[in-house]
Amino acid sequence: MRAILFFIVAILFSFPALADEYTIESQFPDFQPGDGYFEAGSPLNPFVIKNEYGEEVGTIKTRLPDFTPGDGFMEPGSPLNPFVIETEN
Repeated sequence: MRAILFFIVAILFSFPALADEYTIESQFPDFQPGDGYFEAGSPLNPFVIKNEYGEEVGTIKTRLPDFTPGDGFMEPGSPLNPFVIETEN
């Protein structure tokens, strides 16, 4: 009986922690991964940040596309091409 009570109390106290959950997903599917055009996080296909209600609250993308992925130059998230977070506020 104590285990059930502990479980119920733990769930009730965890709800406030779940209130500010965000999901990050690409805006469009990339049917040709690795070609450098619609890569997730690129300017053409940014990551979309959604809140717990499914509303879009911002995007994550690079400023410049990387048309030669894998060469080590202008890779998304690198110092030469960092990710930029844009919020709706």
